[in-house]
Amino acid sequence: MNIVQYNLTTTTKEGGVETFVWELSRHLARRGHQVTIVGGVGRVSREVPGVEVLRFPFIDRMTLRAIKPLRRHFELTKLLERLSLMPSAVPTMLTRRPDIVHLHKPYDFAVGPLAHAGGARVLYHGHGEDFYPFDQPLSRTADTMLSCSGYNAATIRARYRTRPEVVFNGFDQELFHPQPPDPEDRARWLQDDEQAIVVVGRMQPWKGIQYAIEALQLLVPQRKVRLLIGGEGSYRSALEQLVARLGLEDHVTFLGNVPHTLMPRLFAAAAIVLGTSFASETFGMALCEALGCERPVIASDWAGFQEVVLRGETGLVVPAQNPAALAQAIAHLLDNPGLAHSLAAQGRQHVLRQFTWEAVTDRVEAAYERLVAPGAAGQRNKEY
Repeated sequence: MNIVQYNLTTTTKEGGVETFVWELSRHLARRGHQVTIVGGVGRVSREVPGVEVLRFPFIDRMTLRAIKPLRRHFELTKLLERLSLMPSAVPTMLTRRPDIVHLHKPYDFAVGPLAHAGGARVLYHGHGEDFYPFDQPLSRTADTMLSCSGYNAATIRARYRTRPEVVFNGFDQELFHPQPPDPEDRARWLQDDEQAIVVVGRMQPWKGIQYAIEALQLLVPQRKVRLLIGGEGSYRSALEQLVARLGLEDHVTFLGNVPHTLMPRLFAAAAIVLGTSFASETFGMALCEALGCERPVIASDWAGFQEVVLRGETGLVVPAQNPAALAQAIAHLLDNPGLAHSLAAQGRQHVLRQFTWEAVTDRVEAAYERLVAPGAAGQRNKEY
């Protein structure tokens, strides 16, 4: 099949959706499909043999928000950003004559009618809750829908009155596997007697990194721990100010964006990996990858994490937005290395059973085949 993965941020940002597009494309190409990634002009790139990567100009949402009437219209500026990609991206995309156009954000529903006019079938894959006014009628442009988790499927069902098939996100078991910490990494990130607490994610308020910082304050100086924060985002300056206000400059390191291929080395250095989101998170890919590396994890009780972090089986679960509970859980794992090891080992077996890219690609490929099968035209997920 000739498949287009259409997602602006794949080539401009690092994140869970972006990883999904890169890895799904890699595995589809390995199976002999013709795959093209359509994204925005940006510096993010990965080695994906056999995949064509096209980058097109767009108007960044932050540029749009600098216009006073648009300053607080977050959904509208995201939509306008996506629409600004279409004039250059869609005509070139259609010259590839795709069988399938795979969308990953509802902001791209407007691509659907043009893809249909070019003879393609359109699949929307839900990864979050990026809803906006008028997205419901536009959702009819998708021929079928998938969802990255049971939690996300329920959200899409309520919003679009359709039953998406759950196709979990995945992780690369060839890249994310247990390994000893690199002494040079430890020397660069940690003092000799420190243990690393790691949190990785795009820096937005709902990721809850501020609560990891506040939990750290409850642990030092009694414990020799350091919080390593990987990622970038508009909330970074607020987090840096919080660190300074709490006097934690000697215990927190902002790593910036960590290339995906280096993430296993970061996890190898971690005593514990945290997931602190309290909204929007639909799967928890970083936690899945950490478990692949057999690292202990602690997650908030946000619903989007619950299929990766099983309470008391593959990790500890604490109330979201609760620094005291998070600090207590961190201390508990640090004081009980046997428990930490057991949870991490069980977590690795869980993600190997459920979330490999081979399993993900099997399910997505089957959805594609149903879409292009004779008589499939006009069929959608059943509504309720």
